[in-house]
Amino acid sequence: MYTASGCDEPDLPPGALRVLLGNLCEAGLIEPYEPPSSPGTPSVELLEELLAGLRAL
Repeated sequence: MYTASGCDEPDLPPGALRVLLGNLCEAGLIEPYEPPSSPGTPSVELLEELLAGLRAL
């Protein structure tokens, strides 16, 4: 199940879905999926360095 498809359920607010998925992930019952970065997309490390530099301004 994708996170977005879980939000389609009328009785499950997005915040509750986030908490549920976080708990399942911490328990090791599910794993987050990180799609591979495409060429030309900056790496997470580069974006973190950029954010740190901006916060230092």
